[in-house]
Amino acid sequence: MKEALKIVALCVLAAILYGIAHDMVTAHIALEYFTIAHAPILPDPTAVQMALIWGVLATWWVGLILGIMLALAARSFGRPPIPASELRKPVAGVMLVAAIGAVLAGAAAGGLYALGAIDISPYWAEEIAPGRHQRFVIVAWAHTASYVVGGLAGLFLIARTWRIRGALAA
Repeated sequence: MKEALKIVALCVLAAILYGIAHDMVTAHIALEYFTIAHAPILPDPTAVQMALIWGVLATWWVGLILGIMLALAARSFGRPPIPASELRKPVAGVMLVAAIGAVLAGAAAGGLYALGAIDISPYWAEEIAPGRHQRFVIVAWAHTASYVVGGLAGLFLIARTWRIRGALAA
């Protein structure tokens, strides 16, 4: 049980650190993503404050879900267990893949917006200054990709961990 809790803690911590780093970049690109498209938290927040707050609030639960599922894949059901220490690099790899996905999606959004192929949602267009629309779209795409790509990478790691345990049992 102790190793399983270490795996969960590893994933929660990794997700929070990733979230803070990710939001530190995106909050400096489009603070409106945090101040207009999210529930208000502070009256006049800075980009750093938003990155620290939302970096934790928006990611701890993702890390918890990943951690529980990974702990089950690594420690349960009678196969040889994998310790938390062997999952540090793979979990960091999930965060790296999520970051790459976010960068690529943000770059694609910026290019597509510049070409006129995509636009900001009319709902947000009314709330955000026209000169800031492209930045908002970039950040929105980066955040969406981060969740999607990170989620898929996490599922891959869970499946890979289960397969490794099966191979160890054989």
